Amino acid sequence: MARRQSALTGGMKRLLLAFFSVCFVARSFAAPQDLHGKDLSHKEMKNEALNRADLSGANLLSTDLTNATMKGAILRGADLQGANLTTADLSEADLRGANLQQAKLQDAKFVKANLEGDDVYLAYGFRQDEETIRKQQRALENAGADIAILAQHNGYLTFKEANLRGAKLHGNLDSVDFRRADLRGANFADVTDPGKAKWRGAIYDSTTRWPDGFNFAEAGAVMGLAAGASLPNDVAFHAIGSWMIKTEAKGATEEGLLTVSSDKTFKWDYSVKAEPVTGTWKNAETKSGAIVLTKGESGADWIMQTASAHPDRPDSAELRQVNGSGQRWAVPVSASKN
Repeated sequence: MARRQSALTGGMKRLLLAFFSVCFVARSFAAPQDLHGKDLSHKEMKNEALNRADLSGANLLSTDLTNATMKGAILRGADLQGANLTTADLSEADLRGANLQQAKLQDAKFVKANLEGDDVYLAYGFRQDEETIRKQQRALENAGADIAILAQHNGYLTFKEANLRGAKLHGNLDSVDFRRADLRGANFADVTDPGKAKWRGAIYDSTTRWPDGFNFAEAGAVMGLAAGASLPNDVAFHAIGSWMIKTEAKGATEEGLLTVSSDKTFKWDYSVKAEPVTGTWKNAETKSGAIVLTKGESGADWIMQTASAHPDRPDSAELRQVNGSGQRWAVPVSASKN
């Protein structure tokens, strides 16, 4: 009898486990939420799963989205004024035209997000009148709060590989990550502490506005083609210039930046976790027009030539290890070609 009850109990556990597994899988593949134009202002939406949700034109005024996952969400034209996005993940989200005034962005992730043309307010980016600031300070003091702790900060805010073309940045840049972000046409003229941000591989052009006295090239930013410029489809392969290494199957696992200079040197920034590789290049003996990058990524020699596997991008290049199976695909830094 005891063995029979044990068997029944074990069978019930397996059924329950199977049931919850099915529920989890169903939830994982559920259609993205359609919340476009909805009034979600002042709502408590902490830890919400909003991946790929359509929130275009939604009213998210002062909404608490702390730690929400919003990967790939559509937030075009959404009102996020005063919203709390602390530790929220908005990787690959489309935020063009969104109102981010007074939004709290501490520790938020905007990796590969699209904020083209937006006003982005970072720590201390929203300038209140002095009387309002004094009132807030008095209120904090009366409550016995530690003003130094409550002061706004960026935390580990990241815009890595984000599209910030034509955006205007406000406030303090301390600890903000702009690595490999597209900053062509962006306006940083009024920001503070640019030297405390991360700029390696960020792309700028002649229309990018920088704070006075900041050496952006020394900080690691790279000059690209002017925003709006394009290369014709019949352009011949030409190695000199800056190239974006694209991720693809059997290729690079993260985007990189390769700069080939006319003085026979190159700089290859292949991973945000490693220092860029610098070296020299020479003309390839086996193929006309190709070059060899000596001691590039992984210390290997790489041949660089016109891409054969991407006929839709005749202006792109492929890199293959001379003695190995590694391969990479690169496109010229251009606003009209992604």
